Amino acid sequence: EERIDSLIHMSETEYGINRMTSLSDLSSEHLDTRATVTYLMSLYLSLLGRSHVGRLLQQSPRSSIVSST
Repeated sequence: EERIDSLIHMSETEYGINRMTSLSDLSSEHLDTRATVTYLMSLYLSLLGRSHVGRLLQQSPRSSIVSST
Protein backbone atom coordinates (compact mmCIF):
# COMPACT_ATOMS: atom_id res chain seq x y z
CA GLU A 1 0.00 0.00 0.00
CA GLU A 2 2.81 2.37 0.83
CA ARG A 3 4.44 1.87 -2.58
CA ILE A 4 1.23 2.58 -4.45
CA ASP A 5 0.60 5.71 -2.40
CA SER A 6 4.17 6.86 -3.11
CA LEU A 7 3.64 6.23 -6.83
CA ILE A 8 0.41 8.25 -6.86
CA HIS A 9 2.11 11.10 -4.97
CA MET A 10 5.13 11.05 -7.30
CA SER A 11 2.94 11.09 -10.40
CA GLU A 12 1.25 14.22 -9.05
CA THR A 13 4.42 16.08 -8.08
CA GLU A 14 6.82 14.95 -10.82
CA TYR A 15 4.50 14.51 -13.79
CA GLY A 16 1.53 16.76 -13.00
CA ILE A 17 -1.02 13.96 -13.20
CA ASN A 18 -4.13 14.62 -11.16
CA ARG A 19 -5.08 12.10 -8.50
CA MET A 20 -8.04 10.36 -10.15
CA THR A 21 -8.12 7.46 -7.77
CA SER A 22 -7.17 6.69 -4.21
CA LEU A 23 -5.44 3.82 -2.54
CA SER A 24 -8.72 2.58 -1.09
CA ASP A 25 -10.30 2.70 -4.57
CA LEU A 26 -7.53 0.54 -5.98
CA SER A 27 -7.81 -2.04 -3.23
CA SER A 28 -11.61 -2.18 -3.29
CA GLU A 29 -13.37 -5.21 -4.75
CA HIS A 30 -15.54 -2.69 -6.65
CA LEU A 31 -12.71 -1.16 -8.68
CA ASP A 32 -13.68 1.85 -10.81
CA THR A 33 -12.14 0.57 -14.03
CA ARG A 34 -12.73 3.78 -15.99
CA ALA A 35 -10.94 5.95 -13.43
CA THR A 36 -8.12 3.42 -13.12
CA VAL A 37 -7.60 3.09 -16.89
CA THR A 38 -7.80 6.88 -17.33
CA TYR A 39 -5.20 7.37 -14.61
CA LEU A 40 -2.87 4.73 -16.05
CA MET A 41 -3.24 6.14 -19.58
CA SER A 42 -2.43 9.64 -18.30
CA LEU A 43 0.67 8.28 -16.61
CA TYR A 44 1.66 6.35 -19.74
CA LEU A 45 1.25 9.37 -22.03
CA SER A 46 3.20 11.58 -19.64
CA LEU A 47 6.07 9.11 -19.49
CA LEU A 48 5.94 8.56 -23.26
CA GLY A 49 6.16 12.31 -23.85
CA ARG A 50 9.37 12.43 -21.80
CA SER A 51 11.02 9.49 -23.56
CA HIS A 52 13.07 9.39 -26.75
CA VAL A 53 10.26 7.52 -28.51
CA GLY A 54 7.77 10.15 -27.36
CA ARG A 55 9.90 12.95 -28.79
CA LEU A 56 10.14 11.12 -32.11
CA LEU A 57 6.38 10.67 -32.18
CA GLN A 58 5.86 14.37 -31.47
CA GLN A 59 7.99 15.21 -34.51
CA SER A 60 5.94 12.89 -36.73
CA PRO A 61 3.26 14.78 -38.71
CA ARG A 62 0.81 11.89 -38.26
CA SER A 63 1.00 11.85 -34.47
CA SER A 64 -1.87 13.75 -32.89
CA ILE A 65 -2.27 11.80 -29.64
CA VAL A 66 1.12 12.49 -28.07
CA SER A 67 1.47 16.05 -29.35
CA SER A 68 -1.91 17.09 -27.97
CA THR A 69 -0.97 16.27 -24.35
